[in-house]
Amino acid sequence: MITYNIHKGAGIEKNPSGLRKFLTNTPGLKDFDVLAVQEICGDNNALQVRTLSALLSTPSRPIYTYFVSSDLSAQKECGKGQAIFSRRPIVGTGSILLPFIRQPRVMVWVDVRVGTRLVRIYNLHLDNRSKRTLFIEKERLEQVRGALNTILEFRRLNPSAGTIVTGDFNSFGHVFNIWHREPSIKEMRKYFEASLRGYKMTALPFSQLDWIFYDGLELVSSRVIAHFEHSDHFPVVADFKL
Repeated sequence: MITYNIHKGAGIEKNPSGLRKFLTNTPGLKDFDVLAVQEICGDNNALQVRTLSALLSTPSRPIYTYFVSSDLSAQKECGKGQAIFSRRPIVGTGSILLPFIRQPRVMVWVDVRVGTRLVRIYNLHLDNRSKRTLFIEKERLEQVRGALNTILEFRRLNPSAGTIVTGDFNSFGHVFNIWHREPSIKEMRKYFEASLRGYKMTALPFSQLDWIFYDGLELVSSRVIAHFEHSDHFPVVADFKL
């Protein structure tokens, strides 16, 4: 499982062959089953989504894709949204809009089967600021609670399923205290385990914004791939077994 904010698809636009090499040749990335991407553009008939899917596909390992734009009318924001690329067939999909702060924000999900087990994967991207201030910990908490309403209902109805919640939580913490955990992250930890233990930088400057939370699965390992060539975020990787 990989989560990766690709910064409006900068690597897809500027260096697609380099991005493909990075994702398909780098140890820890190349054997992914599911890649959750934030900030991929949906304009031009979702050209970036189709391009990345084609870059990752091989004849023996096709890619199954689900994408939803937060707002296709937002030309300045390129209709960005969340996409999930899976090497396992997708058997279910869905999306919701999160509580509004500054821009429309969407959470998407897919269902895949691993053997006989159902695994649902959620991919979200929280706001980084409001129109007036950068300090919106309480507002991000409300976005997480809006997401959890849907997530926990699924878990109640499907207790045997594995659940992964991943994405860019924009959990800036505190500039003078990198160990500070926002209320939104504490709220997630009431219901899920985090794949990364302790502080790990996932974006500049020194921020831990990107997370993989899980339930009903056994974590084997998790790590950050320190690489800024294609985005201002690092990919976060988690390996699970059922």
